[in-house]
Amino acid sequence: MLFTPLYTVEMILKMRGFGLWRNEQSYFIDNWCRFDLLIVIASWIDVTLMVSTVLSGLLLNAHVNEREGATSKNVQKRERARREDGLNYTRTHAHAHVQTLRRKIHTNSEAC
Repeated sequence: MLFTPLYTVEMILKMRGFGLWRNEQSYFIDNWCRFDLLIVIASWIDVTLMVSTVLSGLLLNAHVNEREGATSKNVQKRERARREDGLNYTRTHAHAHVQTLRRKIHTNSEAC
């Protein structure tokens, strides 16, 4: 990725210096220059794919983080509701326990 711009500049300078296809020493006539062109094009394709992969990864991470934030809020809401239900159950259960104890105490005091 570092050398791709340098090779591109070299390719452009050769094109300007040799000419494109006017004589036998032109850029597109020389096989080494065509090979150089092929390498530069392949390098730019590689750089483009690498950058698009990185950007899509960043966008995907942003989307996942956004969804995780929403999911964690939903989990917090569910946990809060579960706790409140548990407290309600505990209160109801405790109230029933107290009522049972009162009845036992009342029946035991009558028996004496």
